[in-house]
Amino acid sequence: MFFGNSEKKQKDLTAKNDAALPNSEVHNALDIWLTHRKANVMDKCRTDNAVHPNFVTKEPMRENGESALSSYLTDTTTVNSGRRIMTASKEMKKTPSSKPTKPPDHVTSRSSQTSSKQTTIAHEDIIIKRNPFNWTIVEKDFCTKRFPNTTILVVLHTAIEHYERRQIYRDMYGEQLYEQYGIAMLFVLGTSNNGDKKERILEESSTYHDIIQQDFLDAYRNLTWKALAWLRFVDEYCATARYVLKIDDDVVFDAIGLLKYLHIDERNSTEIKNENRIICGLFQGTSLVPVRKKGSKWYVTKEEYQPDFYYPYCRGIQFLLSPSTATAILNASIGEKFFWIDDYFITGYLGHKINVTFDNIRPLQATKEKFLERKALFWWVNKGDMREAKKLWNKLELSYEVEQAVKKALKESRQNCNGTSSTTIRPAPK
Repeated sequence: MFFGNSEKKQKDLTAKNDAALPNSEVHNALDIWLTHRKANVMDKCRTDNAVHPNFVTKEPMRENGESALSSYLTDTTTVNSGRRIMTASKEMKKTPSSKPTKPPDHVTSRSSQTSSKQTTIAHEDIIIKRNPFNWTIVEKDFCTKRFPNTTILVVLHTAIEHYERRQIYRDMYGEQLYEQYGIAMLFVLGTSNNGDKKERILEESSTYHDIIQQDFLDAYRNLTWKALAWLRFVDEYCATARYVLKIDDDVVFDAIGLLKYLHIDERNSTEIKNENRIICGLFQGTSLVPVRKKGSKWYVTKEEYQPDFYYPYCRGIQFLLSPSTATAILNASIGEKFFWIDDYFITGYLGHKINVTFDNIRPLQATKEKFLERKALFWWVNKGDMREAKKLWNKLELSYEVEQAVKKALKESRQNCNGTSSTTIRPAPK
């Protein structure tokens, strides 16, 4: 959980299920290191430059000579922001799972019916109409009552069978992010012809109320329908959000770093609310050519897409836009021929149609190491290993917590120097 204002939380900073360091070692190392930093500040206050014998004057080390905190302390100068980031520490609320006896308010009556649209992958020679599919699950009050002060609505493209992935995302980015920063998370699904999967999704939705679903078959070639579904949801039910972040369910993002990048709480913020602008990792150059090689996953026929070029477009794993831009893209899709490559169709073809501008942050979509060093905002999880992703997020989260603990300790030490606080610095354990 995040570091909050309570003194008690400082003792619980490293309560993570992470194998990088044993919990006791992290606690001891952090206590010693903070005491050392306080001692350094206090030393500057002493007129005789004497060092108290109980103060530790070196960073705690492991037996192999490595710093005990080196994997948690990162270079904060890589993030273009100088303000203090405070975090919350409230556990995500979970409602005990229960099998619904009747469709709840967020589940439409159509969800129990079998639609002919579910049984096929609808992608060729179809002209997009307004509201081409029906809601089977929709959370109409998501942004008005449950999360009325949404800063960033995170929409995740996820497959029906990815139950564990969704739970890991809830554990990483659950309601605690909304409590402090106004970040709310929503999963977007198509439907299935499998009755057991349908029932399980209904139970999951009734438990967490963070799923929306329409009655098209959940399949790779229907990803454009999935994108149009959440664009419609934003237009109809979540236009009050400040930003919308679309990610796939194998992407980890630095939530705190993203807020700092957007200057979300500053008056001179990077505001995109009233213009057609998308922030993403941009495809350009040789990537702007349709794949005509049969057998390729991205093979495109002339019948599907006639031109021999693509407009610049976003990598589909992540892009961020305003609700007004989402509405503009949704409206621009009406009357267009359906195209199954969703990232190009949504951000490239329709983006070109409404004259979007792009902020290219592709360098901020980088390796795991750069992500952990806070030099990247997004990391694509190799082979969808979300357990590894959770460990990475725990480390990153802990680094922010340590940073806040250090800032707080230094502030208290300076107050001691000025005689404005009676806080006693605990001597290092012998």
